[in-house]
Amino acid sequence: MSQATAMVGTRLDLTPSQVSFYVNMAILDVAKSAPHGALESVDTLSAITSRATVPLPTDYLAPIACSTVSSFDSFGNRLLREGSIHEIDNASEGTAENRPNRYAVFNRNLFLYPTPASPHSLTFRYRAVPADITALTSAPSLSTELHPAVLFKTAEYLFGITLDGEREAFARNRYLSYIQAVPPTEQLRYLSERTGR
Repeated sequence: MSQATAMVGTRLDLTPSQVSFYVNMAILDVAKSAPHGALESVDTLSAITSRATVPLPTDYLAPIACSTVSSFDSFGNRLLREGSIHEIDNASEGTAENRPNRYAVFNRNLFLYPTPASPHSLTFRYRAVPADITALTSAPSLSTELHPAVLFKTAEYLFGITLDGEREAFARNRYLSYIQAVPPTEQLRYLSERTGR
């Protein structure tokens, strides 16, 4: 936060709470546009018999994968296929009960299809919402390589509220070029698997 305020300059019209708000918005923007391993979480969810919905974790941002812990389908799969809520609503009028093979995320809930005929434990991998920054000297919960992106995005927001359009555009361009240069987690994971690093 202190680097962002230094970049914008000493301004009496920017309060620490305003800066904190825009830093946290920037962290969320960076987390959404440059997903990375530091924000991946795993949670075990319990699916109850004859109930198709399971509440999502409170820090949920986006799904990665969902699988059953111990039961396999007839093909030996544990991974559930992600679908849309409309697909699940339209499938057999939502009345079928069996081992779930699909899921959809809607309204902070995980919807399973078919509805579980018996209790199931699910392993749910997801991208988590980054932690908020509350102190001027705190560092973002994102990986270090993304801190400059947070700085540029925060500066863009601060220049925007101070009506400095030219510097706002400059900060936006720096942010976009930086984000495009950061390799996505999937690419890094692939390289790591291939090179053993």
